[in-house]
Amino acid sequence: MFRFASVIAFLFGSLIPCATALAQRPADAPTEATALRELLDEVRLLRQVLQTSSLVSVRANILLARNQAQQERIGQIERQLTDARTSARDSEAQVAQFADYATQAEESLATENDPAKRAEKEEQLRQYNLVRSQVKRSIDMQHERETELTTALAQEQSKLEQLQRGLDAIENDLEALQKKVPGGGR
Repeated sequence: MFRFASVIAFLFGSLIPCATALAQRPADAPTEATALRELLDEVRLLRQVLQTSSLVSVRANILLARNQAQQERIGQIERQLTDARTSARDSEAQVAQFADYATQAEESLATENDPAKRAEKEEQLRQYNLVRSQVKRSIDMQHERETELTTALAQEQSKLEQLQRGLDAIENDLEALQKKVPGGGR
């Protein structure tokens, strides 16, 4: 206990003269107060920049994830569009092929005299024309699907551009923050 009291007495004995010495230096007081104020202002600015950069970082991560998902969606639509176009081309080739078959069947029918074979060729011609009309309807549906996919692709690309503008804005925000930080705009 005596030791504790002597330590306290020593501290008071050594701190009081220091405090009075500091109080007797009025010329340095405004400089120290100014330095402390500047330091406090800088700490506040750094805290503000840190909070803002944290929020910007979260926004950037969200936008990057959305951007990636949007790019995947666009890729999916582009593949579907390519498939629809390929399918329509293949169907158009089938229509031409069945048109050739029908022409050959008509030529063959014109020269056929046997009633049984004639009936068989007429049925064959009817089947070719039926298949050709079905394939034509399929082509029309494929072209409709292609139009829908083209519209969807344009909409998704527009969304991607909007996300990109958001990322650009975040990049600008980060650059502005960097300029705010003392020594950060180097």
